[in-house]
Amino acid sequence: MIAEMIALQNLRFSFVEGTGFRRLMNALPKYKLRGRDYFFSFVCDNLYNPLAKKVKDLLVEFDKLSFTTDIWFDLHSGISLLTLTAHGISEDFCKKNKILKCEVMDERHTGAVISIKFQAILEEWRIHHQKDCMVRHRGSNMVRGMQLAGLEDISCTIHQIQLCIRAGVESQEWLLQLTTKLRKIITHFNHSLVAQAELIKIQKECLNQSASSVIQDCPTL
Repeated sequence: MIAEMIALQNLRFSFVEGTGFRRLMNALPKYKLRGRDYFFSFVCDNLYNPLAKKVKDLLVEFDKLSFTTDIWFDLHSGISLLTLTAHGISEDFCKKNKILKCEVMDERHTGAVISIKFQAILEEWRIHHQKDCMVRHRGSNMVRGMQLAGLEDISCTIHQIQLCIRAGVESQEWLLQLTTKLRKIITHFNHSLVAQAELIKIQKECLNQSASSVIQDCPTL
């Protein structure tokens, strides 16, 4: 149950060695408290491997698989991650998708490294013969990685549209000035609990609206 909680809640394995968890376990004096190594082994052997087999059995149903991938930085853990998701349509036109890997990227994000990572993931899941097309962003390292891996690839349409929108906004000086002012306003509210409370009060009491927080945009690169 503890191992399942770690997996479902995306907790660190060191969680079981924390003071709060150990105090909680003191309520169960007959329970022998284990360390992080035990739970790491248990999650991999007893939870991950059986689940991975089920996913492999599911992937066999598809003649061809398309993939989406991205590299992103996790602020919580301070690491870069390469993700790969498989998409397939069954004979009865049922669309399914599964995240196959969330790989830590310790090395430089070069095309060669990305290529090796993809080849290893495809080999791990034994789906080389099913690969159809890879949808990726247009970063030069990702494009090069696809070329070296010998994978058919295409740029993400949504990403392309976002880049067009960004270029359009940046071509208008008045829009740049407006968005700069708006970001400063949003930053003020995000860094002040007093300002947030006052904003909520105005929305509810003066405008008779439900409370809504301000949203900081994240430009697409």
